[in-house]
Amino acid sequence: MAKKHYPANFWHPRYWPTWTGFFFIWLAAFMPWPVKRMIGRCLGYLLWALAKRRRHITEVNISLCFPELSSQEQKKLVKDVFIANGLGLLETATAWFRDPEYLRPITRIKGGEHLENALAQGKGAIII
Repeated sequence: MAKKHYPANFWHPRYWPTWTGFFFIWLAAFMPWPVKRMIGRCLGYLLWALAKRRRHITEVNISLCFPELSSQEQKKLVKDVFIANGLGLLETATAWFRDPEYLRPITRIKGGEHLENALAQGKGAIII
């Protein structure tokens, strides 16, 4: 098998933060689930605190989508969105870097009969 050669500029110092980020995402994929959840929640809180522009956009969207919620409920929902994104990042890392067999014992399929019916009829299906 031929050795892959990447352009030298991928190793330029300006990309080091990106490579460092990928390293930590890869590392997170191999952490135990309780540790991932804790780090994901902390990351969500950190993003909520630091990403003021994103938080404002989320606040506006939540207020438009859920006007029936009180101000406090909307603020909690905004924070929950950021926490869910932090958790989602680490869950995505697990899906990217771990063997699929690692996820099989903790995966549940609901409504699998709909997939089977669509495939039996020669149709496609989207799994979420």
